[in-house]
Amino acid sequence: MSIFIPKFADRVYFVNWEGNIVNYVICNSEQSTHLIKSGKCFRTEEDAVRARNRSYANRELEVLADELNGRVDIDWEDLDQEKFFIEYNYAIKCFEYYSTGGHWRGETTYCLDYNFLEVALEKLGENKLRLILEVE
Repeated sequence: MSIFIPKFADRVYFVNWEGNIVNYVICNSEQSTHLIKSGKCFRTEEDAVRARNRSYANRELEVLADELNGRVDIDWEDLDQEKFFIEYNYAIKCFEYYSTGGHWRGETTYCLDYNFLEVALEKLGENKLRLILEVE
């Protein structure tokens, strides 16, 4: 999904704090300024729904990782602690897991359990993982 920066009088959609999709016209207001700066404006209702569903699915993955970690925090200072994460390999068209010691990438969910991918596929399903990783 490409970044959308609305202009004055553009009709946009956004997800409010309750998870509802709101239809809104950009105007000269504090709310409009906040929406534009937050990057949470969408061209279509479908884009907003997809973003909301992606956010919910990502939260499910984070909760699963936390459960699998036994509520143990990931220690980014400990380079010997393996941290597993899930990616999609487009070359062979499947999900794979990778591990790292100390590199952290934004918007990636990490887990200390070697079986993270297997459990995520079982609990969340392939469609949610595709949504999280934005696999078309």
